[in-house]
Amino acid sequence: MDIPNYVLMTGFPSAGKSSISNYLRNKLGFAKHSSDDLREIIFGAVDYLKFQKDPNFREKESYIFNQLKKGSLTTLYMGFDTVVDYTAGLNVLRSSSLDSYLIGPDGKKYEIPCKKSLIYIRAEDNVLKERNLKRGRLNDPTSEWRYAGWDEPSESPNWDLIVYNNNTQHDLEKIFEDIDRRF
Repeated sequence: MDIPNYVLMTGFPSAGKSSISNYLRNKLGFAKHSSDDLREIIFGAVDYLKFQKDPNFREKESYIFNQLKKGSLTTLYMGFDTVVDYTAGLNVLRSSSLDSYLIGPDGKKYEIPCKKSLIYIRAEDNVLKERNLKRGRLNDPTSEWRYAGWDEPSESPNWDLIVYNNNTQHDLEKIFEDIDRRF
């Protein structure tokens, strides 16, 4: 039996993470776990930048992260290819998101065998602004993320770093072709 894929999508808001994670789910059968979906289901928060202004933001975001981890590790443990759609702007969050161990009743860590990939979706700032305006975001989330703290994704011996530029429909089609080849 092949070991499952464990994929974390990262990139600025509107870069195309959800489009690509939906492709992985709908075309390749991945289990998908999305921070945006969880925020909407649990807190009714659709816009992350507005959600950040909530006085209990840190606690709520920590809860979302923990639910993402539980869900993704459960599907991974069951042997399913798994994709996590989570902006994860800092390398420490990316690393933690791609940890693939469970804590047993004995308190020990048990690693779930899997092939880890960090997919970084990039888009030009003007493209991101246009996409965010179409979503009704009048502010500039790219600038806000950079101001709040953004690490360029880094290579690691623990995962494959895959970087895509997603500025046009043609780019997206090429990304899908590459994903079909890789996974």
